[in-house]
Amino acid sequence: MILEITKGQLKDGIAVLTLRGSIHTGPDCRRVEHEVEDLVRANQTRAIFDLTGITHIDSAAIGTVVRCFSKLKNAGGMLRLAGCN
Repeated sequence: MILEITKGQLKDGIAVLTLRGSIHTGPDCRRVEHEVEDLVRANQTRAIFDLTGITHIDSAAIGTVVRCFSKLKNAGGMLRLAGCN
């Protein structure tokens, strides 16, 4: 299944990225990182990844999540994961 990413907001300026489908090495990982880089550029450094709709995630994608965590933390923010299976 193709990766779908939807952006949303909770109150207090927390960004929610809802991910659906599967995340694999390559373009999927780059898309997720680009979304986080866009958030950091917009000074939105607190984020939640909603992974409820994820059907598969490979080891490269796990590395991407860790890099996204680091980018947000280095910008003074945080990343939380929700709906992990």
